[in-house]
Amino acid sequence: MAWLRNADQTLDGLHEIVVPEAISWAPGAVGWYVVFGLFMAGLGWVAFQFFKRRAANRYRKLALEELAGIEEELGSDDGGVAALSRIPVLLKRVALHAGPRETVAALSGGAWLEFLDGSYGGSGFAEGPGRVLPVLAYSRPESLGGLDPKAAAELIGLARTWIETHKAIPVLRGTEGGGGATSAPGARDV
Repeated sequence: MAWLRNADQTLDGLHEIVVPEAISWAPGAVGWYVVFGLFMAGLGWVAFQFFKRRAANRYRKLALEELAGIEEELGSDDGGVAALSRIPVLLKRVALHAGPRETVAALSGGAWLEFLDGSYGGSGFAEGPGRVLPVLAYSRPESLGGLDPKAAAELIGLARTWIETHKAIPVLRGTEGGGGATSAPGARDV
């Protein structure tokens, strides 16, 4: 029993474990607050730019959806040419959104096709399947007859490419005397 008495004395000498204070999550130095503030400002700027670009390109998304609707109508027996005649109107509306109204609204025929080519960097409108746009824009759908399905598909593809890749055209004012720059190749000063 002596060992039991020694065990009681040993247990009397024990004390509670001292737990250290919890470490604060707040940084101790002011510099960390500055770093955090700069990080949050940068994150806010990136988010602002993202939503600004998304809003600025919303017209492209809507135009592509409308073009998809036109493409679906091409498959129907009664709406093929009538659907194609809506493509020039769609492209003009998109161009009016992206470029200066004074320049874009006045364009027609070859100048319009050159403007479209100049704003996306290709030649599909003046030299490719886009050459039919003026005919589609100014003729009655009944008088057009049929359009080759392959040519229609190429025109839809060209319109889609232009909507996705065209660049906004800045307004450039020409100088007096006729030597001035215009806003796009073939564009006229109004």
